[in-house]
Amino acid sequence: MKKLFFFIFTLSISSNLLIAADINLRNGDLFVSNSGEKEEALTNSGGKIIKYFLSPSEKYVACTKKIGLLPETDLSSGKADPTNTSDAYSIVIIDLQSKKVIKELAPSSSGLNFYIGSWLFPNRLWFLQSDCKNQKDQDLVYDADQGKLKDLDLEEETSAPLPLTDEKSGSFIARALIIPRYSAFKGVSSGAGHGSGFDTGKDFIARSFIYKKGEKFKREADTTSGVTIAGFFVGENVRMIGIAVFAPGYEPKFISDLFRPRVPSTFQLKPISSKEWTHELDSLKLIVNADVVPDAKSLIFFDCNCEILNRMTPAEKEIIYGFINEK
Repeated sequence: MKKLFFFIFTLSISSNLLIAADINLRNGDLFVSNSGEKEEALTNSGGKIIKYFLSPSEKYVACTKKIGLLPETDLSSGKADPTNTSDAYSIVIIDLQSKKVIKELAPSSSGLNFYIGSWLFPNRLWFLQSDCKNQKDQDLVYDADQGKLKDLDLEEETSAPLPLTDEKSGSFIARALIIPRYSAFKGVSSGAGHGSGFDTGKDFIARSFIYKKGEKFKREADTTSGVTIAGFFVGENVRMIGIAVFAPGYEPKFISDLFRPRVPSTFQLKPISSKEWTHELDSLKLIVNADVVPDAKSLIFFDCNCEILNRMTPAEKEIIYGFINEK
């Protein structure tokens, strides 16, 4: 299994970004107060809560709770070393309406440890089970609504709908224009178009479409053609780098994290004024009418100081014109 957790850890939601109530971590325990109400304790762990993660729906909060010490494994012998320990954790999930613990996920045997990754839509907690003894990690998902635990299905998660949401309100965005960006390799490299070598390929944008809320979306697989000679690849490779998202009334955003589970914070869009949105539409007109994306607009497509060609077909350009002219 791919070790996805460590990449995503820094993207986790660990604040009161969308919640109406005020949650505070103080002296190792969580406290909550609604507007005008007296603060009350959410946990009574005796100071063992380390951090917390709010679900996108604001219905649940998950806490990392220190439960003891875990012997480290000696890599040379493969045996536990009681003289060398690290903190052991469980995961506590609380229903914010009832203010009750609905689940505590605790290691079932010695050598196991739990680490929270992120909430996924709608109310599913992604976390890592680390087997220190056998040096194995496992990505798991707990569905707080259904009370079910299962392995993380990467194929299912990376084919899920795009959770495009308003950064301030948390509401889902109904539709958006998507313009993918691709990287094309042509030449000789030490990998299938990924390693170092001689490259005459170009980056480009193409295959624009209108995305509607709830539709499944999966990043296109790389296309490769060529041969390997003496350890070097000779041929062509095209891969999707990411997508530029244009939603009416929001700042355009480039999203490259498409082959990992849909972490909500990655797909939040920032609201802008009508004047600012008109400016973005003017920029979009310049992009669609140019053979090469203007330098000043290339940041929308994750600028890397390289030329970005416009390879959209007339039909794809018509989709963008229709989007621009919407009332």
